[in-house]
Amino acid sequence: MRTSKVLFWAILLVVYAFNLPAADAKTSGNDVKHHHKQKIAKQKVGDNKAEEVEVLDAMVPYTSTQQFQKDVLQSASPVLVDFSATWCAPCRAMAPSVHNLAVKYSGKLKVYKIDIDDDEDLADDLKVDAVPTFMIFNGGKILKSETGNIGASKLNTDVSEVLVNVGAVSTAEKGDGSAY
Repeated sequence: MRTSKVLFWAILLVVYAFNLPAADAKTSGNDVKHHHKQKIAKQKVGDNKAEEVEVLDAMVPYTSTQQFQKDVLQSASPVLVDFSATWCAPCRAMAPSVHNLAVKYSGKLKVYKIDIDDDEDLADDLKVDAVPTFMIFNGGKILKSETGNIGASKLNTDVSEVLVNVGAVSTAEKGDGSAY
């Protein structure tokens, strides 16, 4: 069992490594910043869980104050935003759930992270007082907001209810949340 788990994470890390942006003139500052955040998270999490957090972070991109208008408020799709911090243990605990939702609703829901330490003004403007905070946006408006380690099931329920309400998924597609 342990060997297959190690093999699984090794394969994911190899896949992730080949998808890293090159630090050249075409790479945006956000891509380089994102890669830097992953290294910080790896140092702060500890060796045994570092690879898992790094891979999960790769699937859920960071956005910033500069990109928030375009990525979130002007998005044609509903958007889940995970306000977090690299030092936040509950944020790391919720990372697999956020990743799973990004995979489950790929093409129907956009998912972004915002580091509150890097984007304090945005967090203040949106009244983010604690991390993790999860906000679901559609049409430039906050439709749902939750704070804390709310658990995978609650986050899945919140997201699926919003997606059904805005017509992004049918009731049959929503599921019961038990998979997460």
